Amino acid sequence: MVIRGKPILAFGGGRTLRPGDSVETAEERIVREKQTKKFLIAYKESIGLNIDPKLKLECEKAIDEGNSLMDSGRLKEALPYYEKSELHGLAALQWSICQDSLRKRMYEKLLSHPNPRVSKKARQLMFSFQAMEMLKVKGSSFMEGNTGYQDYFEAFDKDKTNYKAQEEKEGEAMGICDSFCVSDSNGLHFVAALRGNMH
Repeated sequence: MVIRGKPILAFGGGRTLRPGDSVETAEERIVREKQTKKFLIAYKESIGLNIDPKLKLECEKAIDEGNSLMDSGRLKEALPYYEKSELHGLAALQWSICQDSLRKRMYEKLLSHPNPRVSKKARQLMFSFQAMEMLKVKGSSFMEGNTGYQDYFEAFDKDKTNYKAQEEKEGEAMGICDSFCVSDSNGLHFVAALRGNMH
């Protein structure tokens, strides 16, 4: 046996709106809009989104200076610009990027930041930690030593003016490349000879 619910008319429904009819009167709409504005202002104050324009300009200038230092690779010099900024969302994000591996907790806090740009970037950066956990990687020994590409990358650093190519290093690199080429071709001949003997 199926128990049916009451008809909609029992709940006071049944109002028909014709094209051009309004759901609420003009006075009700004005009252509702005022109340909505009041709630929005209270919400913005409660989460700290109301910032003095002068203070915001100072903070954005400090963030830009910190970003330029960070882009040129001077991370330790960039940190104070982010720490003293009152525009906390972007400043905290950039500060957190500077101290990436040591500051996983900062990313977790920024995930719930009200600024969507900040929370989206924090979510993207948290993915690297999740990937490390999924792949069971504790750290990287690959980046600890000199990879041999440092001179190459320093050549493109716009703030570095004293880059000089060293002929000795180029000669060593060419010798290593030649030995790799010879050893690779010898290895191929050896494998081919083994396959020929096996068949």
